[in-house]
Amino acid sequence: MNHATTLAALHAALAEIHNPMQHVDVLNRLVAELRLVDHEQAWALNHQAEGLARMAGDDGKPYTQGLIDCFYWRSKLLFSEQSYHQALTYLFRASKLCQLTPPRQPNPHWLDILDTSFQSASLGSEDSDAFLASGIHSAAVHNALGVLLIVLGNYTEALQYLQRAKRDAIQLNDQWFEALVCNNLGFLHCELQSPEIALNDLAHGLRLLEAMAQFPAHLRMRAEILDNSGRAACALKQFEQAVSYGEQALALYHEIDWQHGQAECHNNLGLAYAGLDQQNRAIEHFMQAYELACGSNNIHEAIEALIRHGVLLNRIKHYQAARVILEQALISVNPTINQQKVYRAHQALADTYEALGDFKASLKHYKAYYELKDTVFNEQSVRRMQVLQTMYRLDEARNQAALYHLQNDDLHQQLADIQQINLQLAEWAKTDSLTEILNRRGLYEQIDLALQHQQTDAQGWAWIMFDIDFFKAINDSYGHDSGDEVLRGIAQRARLVLRHSDVFGRYGGEEFLVFLPHTSMQEAIVIAERLRTAIANTPYVVKQTAVNVTISLGIAWTEQVDDPERLTQLADQALYRSKAAGRNCYTIERFDAPVSQLSA
Repeated sequence: MNHATTLAALHAALAEIHNPMQHVDVLNRLVAELRLVDHEQAWALNHQAEGLARMAGDDGKPYTQGLIDCFYWRSKLLFSEQSYHQALTYLFRASKLCQLTPPRQPNPHWLDILDTSFQSASLGSEDSDAFLASGIHSAAVHNALGVLLIVLGNYTEALQYLQRAKRDAIQLNDQWFEALVCNNLGFLHCELQSPEIALNDLAHGLRLLEAMAQFPAHLRMRAEILDNSGRAACALKQFEQAVSYGEQALALYHEIDWQHGQAECHNNLGLAYAGLDQQNRAIEHFMQAYELACGSNNIHEAIEALIRHGVLLNRIKHYQAARVILEQALISVNPTINQQKVYRAHQALADTYEALGDFKASLKHYKAYYELKDTVFNEQSVRRMQVLQTMYRLDEARNQAALYHLQNDDLHQQLADIQQINLQLAEWAKTDSLTEILNRRGLYEQIDLALQHQQTDAQGWAWIMFDIDFFKAINDSYGHDSGDEVLRGIAQRARLVLRHSDVFGRYGGEEFLVFLPHTSMQEAIVIAERLRTAIANTPYVVKQTAVNVTISLGIAWTEQVDDPERLTQLADQALYRSKAAGRNCYTIERFDAPVSQLSA
């Protein structure tokens, strides 16, 4: 049945149905069909479905399953508008409702629509005849929650909901949906730097698909699982296996003629061939990924291909060609949407210009890289806070109370729980989850508190900004999990050499900030040197290998603090001069009379 025929049949059914619950079901089905072709009409029908569902049940009570479907499709409409937190709110409501209704078993007589714009890691299709299901069950809701939380960068909560979706699918005996969730879990475990776990989930998904008829939708899901398996194999440096997965996925994408998937697959194959030192093959795949992505208007994947191509050209010392391609990537990317790609392009261009001997251009791109990386780091933290607050919002509790006629004592208990959660969130908001030291927000709060008691006879005040030299090389050589271990180790060593009164935290990425109250310039130098030697004198053990790690430091000192933000900026500028001076040293900047001093 094609799209037009399906719409005509649904409109005809709507005119003939007199049962209110069936009427809600058809309205929700129409929303599912129309949301990709007539967004405005889909919204109007969605509101109509909700209004009817609130009184379509027995004795005028809410029709729970109808509201689940309504909230689920509304979340998809909101997602397409990039209103992610509103979408999250409606999915939480649908999840609550799923707890109040019996499990909904799959019905082979209805077609479902699950599109990749919402299932970022999953199979999905924009073809309305692609998937068989009966409507929205708990596995679909929890899977959608997991995927949306991935988009918001909230991986811990995403993992919990995807695991819950998998349990739901098993309970419902819905192997199709279980395979889809396995694919999403594999994708997420790759993001979490757990490729071994990812491969286990993906292999299970493939086994489930083997027992199913091979419609185009099944072929596409199989292709995506294979593509994600190649990505996981690359992370494990199993490059030959990654190529095997990638070539199988590419053949399936060609069979169903899906250019978007082909572009992604070529990008991943490029990484695999680069790992095998087959540079020409890798470059061919990156170029094909770029052409296919442009042809399918997939700007995200096109820019990814340019950046990976440029990084590889840097690696093989084709710096002029790398410069051209990376500058093209930087011009093409939208900085408000793809900030991570912008800072990666700046990082690669900084390396390119340094190799070409243009140190002024290199420094410009390094500065842009660090500024953007810090911005992304802090925006991810803010997004996580917003997600957690959305999960426990007060008005959500009130909406649920109105819907289910909760008793007053139940509502009071919910409000008390929310207050406790908000206290926990406030504490979490000031702590860096990786290193368990203050984050930027916590740093500013503690510095402001210390400055409220500023004394006129104090010896002075100092800011020390430091970051890890060649940290990218550690990540590239040993993996991001090893890089995280180094960050934790440096935080621990620094705390051991700092004073009790010093304020210390992670400023962003691999950059740390120390605030030294009531400290003379000479004392600040002593503490900076103590930090430098504590980090540099003892190698770190990374995957059974001793790795020497050094830091570069910038010190800003003043007798009286009038502008704390300016002192932080001066410390940052001093840090950049330490980098330019050869790293593993410190540079001093006085607020009132700038001078510089270096220490080996």
